[in-house]
Amino acid sequence: LVEKGGAAPGNTGGAFYYRPPRRSIPYYNQKDPRWSSINIGGNTIGSTGCGTCVYSMAFSSILNRTILPNEMASYLYSVGEFNNHNPATGYWGTTGKSHLVAAQHYGVHCDVLHSWDEMVAALQANKIVSICVGPGMFFYGSGSHELLMYGMDINSVSVLDPLTQSKCHNYSAWEV
Repeated sequence: LVEKGGAAPGNTGGAFYYRPPRRSIPYYNQKDPRWSSINIGGNTIGSTGCGTCVYSMAFSSILNRTILPNEMASYLYSVGEFNNHNPATGYWGTTGKSHLVAAQHYGVHCDVLHSWDEMVAALQANKIVSICVGPGMFFYGSGSHELLMYGMDINSVSVLDPLTQSKCHNYSAWEV
């Protein structure tokens, strides 16, 4: 996250949001045995699938149909947006534009958020927000981790963490 009034840093494209959900949001964990050991592009969904789980949760809710993380991962890999690692230009997990590519593929409206204020406004308007965080409260190590946020009120925001289900609850927006 960025400081209130600040600009989103880095090359991840910032946070982004989708239109309000039509039903409750399903929870998908990247360590779920149904897909955690599926190897796509040299790594497993269990180790690099946070983004694919977040997009699957959001799009399943918005479209009112089930989109599983292995389906999302396979599609994004096929178009070069997931686990296309190589030493010169590669990465593990989803790319900074994978959310836009997936949204277009599934017919979901998606806007990039460029500031803290835009993110707060989207959450207060009952949008689903995907956000990329660095090491800290939600994971340890190098790289980044994708979370899904929704349902902001004056004191808190609901967070779904695709890596650790016990961390799925309400937080102060400043904590995330």
